[in-house]
Amino acid sequence: MEKWLDNNGLADLHRAGFATDRLQRPVELSIDLRVEHALRDELLKAKEKYKARRRPASSPTSDR
Repeated sequence: MEKWLDNNGLADLHRAGFATDRLQRPVELSIDLRVEHALRDELLKAKEKYKARRRPASSPTSDR
């Protein structure tokens, strides 16, 4: 299903003239250092507020 939607979406972009290259290469994006630090600060505040803890990687996702 996703592949079908992706292919149709890409075809629509080609028809609209937004995608002209069949080889869609990844785009490198960057984020401003100030924004990165602001986001980090907000995530740390939310972690404290909601008392979030890190779950070990080997732990199952469902609580039993």
